[in-house]
Amino acid sequence: MRTIEHVQTPTSRRWSLRLAVAAGVILLFALGAGAAAAAAGAKAPERIIFDWFAAPSWTRTFHGPGASHDSAEDVAITKGGVTYVAGTIGGGAAADASVMKLVNGVPAWPAPKVYDSPYHSVDAADKMALGPGNTIYTAGESVGSNGMPDMLVIKWSSSGAVKWARRYDGPTHGVDQPTAVVVDSAGNVTAAGTAAGATSIDWVVVSWSASGVKRWTSRYSAPGMTVPMDLVVAGDRSVYATGGFATSAGQAALTVKYSSSGSTLWKRTYKGPAGFGAASLAAVARPGGGVYVCGVTESAATSEDGLVMSYTSSGARDVFALDTGPGGNTLQRFTDLAVTSTKQVVAVGTSATAGNYDCRVVSYTVDGTIAGGVTVPGAWDDAFEAVATDAFGGFYATGTYHTAVNKTAILTTRGSVLTGGGGYLSLWEPAFVSEDNEANAIAVRGATAIIVGEYSAGAAQGVDHLVLGYVY
Repeated sequence: MRTIEHVQTPTSRRWSLRLAVAAGVILLFALGAGAAAAAAGAKAPERIIFDWFAAPSWTRTFHGPGASHDSAEDVAITKGGVTYVAGTIGGGAAADASVMKLVNGVPAWPAPKVYDSPYHSVDAADKMALGPGNTIYTAGESVGSNGMPDMLVIKWSSSGAVKWARRYDGPTHGVDQPTAVVVDSAGNVTAAGTAAGATSIDWVVVSWSASGVKRWTSRYSAPGMTVPMDLVVAGDRSVYATGGFATSAGQAALTVKYSSSGSTLWKRTYKGPAGFGAASLAAVARPGGGVYVCGVTESAATSEDGLVMSYTSSGARDVFALDTGPGGNTLQRFTDLAVTSTKQVVAVGTSATAGNYDCRVVSYTVDGTIAGGVTVPGAWDDAFEAVATDAFGGFYATGTYHTAVNKTAILTTRGSVLTGGGGYLSLWEPAFVSEDNEANAIAVRGATAIIVGEYSAGAAQGVDHLVLGYVY
C-alpha cells in the first residue's frame, strides 16, 4: 500500500541561502517600516515571530504509482487544524483527481481519496474551495470519450466521499480547462476557465447549485484568446472574474462582475497607461466591497511592470502605482496578492533584469502608493507563486528558488507590515538534484502556514506530493 511519508528536511548552507536570508532581513524591515509609516496609529503586533533559519514543523509527501508525476496543487485550512490538499495522482493517461486530509499535520487517511472518471483517463484537481459544512469542491480537467479535456468540478464530503462530479464540455467539444473555483454561502459553486471556440479560445464561467444542478453559464468570445485567471465571490453571492484577452490588436486586462444569477453587471478592460497592453492574473476581495486584481502591464520607458488595480463593487477603477523594479528595460510581474490585517495590499511575483528572474514582493498602502518592495537575489529563474496573510500584520510568500543551475528549492518567507512584527525565512530542498521542486499554493490560519507543491527524491521516484507545515 502506498502511504504518506515523513521526510527529513536537509539544511542547505549554500551561498544562495545566505543571499536569501540577507534579502529576507531586508524584506522584513523595509516593508515593515514603509508600511508602518503609512499605517500611522496602528497598534503593535499581537504576534512577533523571528526565525531567520526557519524549517518546516512537519513535512508530508505522497508517492503515487511507479515514477508517475504526482502534484499537490491547492490547499485550505479549517478549524481544529484540519488541512485539505487538492492535487493529482498518477501522471500520464491514468491520472486521478485527489484530495488529502491532515489534522495538525497528521494524515487523516492512509492515502488521498481519488476520483477516476468513467473514461478512466486524465482527471485532475487543480483548484479547491471549501463550502458550507466543510464540503470540498475541486476544479480540474478530465479527458472525455473524444480524447479532449473537459472542465471537471467535483464535490467531496469532509470524509473524502465524492458527492457528485460535473463536466463542462463546450459547444465545439474541444479543449475546455478550468483556472479557478469559488463557493458561496449557499454552497453554489462557480468555476472559470477557457473553452475552445470555432476560431478562438473563449472565456467561460459556469455555476452549479450545492446539489449539482447547473445554474448558469456565461461565455465571452473575442478573436484570439480570452482567459479568466481568478474568481472572487462576494457576501451577496455576486462573482468577480478577472483575466485578460489577446488579439491581433494587442492584449488587455479584463474584469467582469456577475450577479448571483449570472447576469453581467459590469465589464472593465484596461490596456495600460499608454495602451500598450496589460493582463490580470489574480484577484482578492477588497475591504468595503469589490476586488483588487494584479498582473502585468507594459510601458515604453520601463517595459513590463507589476500591476495592481482596485475595483469598487460598482466598477470604479483605481490603478495603483506601477512596480517598475529597478527601472529601465526590466520585467516585473505579479502572480498573486493578498490583503493584510491593516488593509494594505501585498503582491508577489518576479522581477527580471538581463534575463535573470528573481522572487519579488511589494506592499501597497490603502491609497495605492508603494510602501516597500524587495527582490530576493538569485542567479537563475526564480519567482514567488503565492501569498497569504494572517491576523497579526504578517504576510507569507512562497515560491521556487534555484540553489544551483539545475536544482530548485521551496522558498517561504514571512514578513510584517507592522514595525517589529518579525518574520522568518525558509529554504527547503531535498538531497536529490533536480528542478522538480516547486511551490504551487499557500494557506494561512492563525500563525500556521501550509505550503503545497511537488518534489522529487530520485529519478526512479518520479515527482511526488509535497506539503510543508510551519506552526508558530
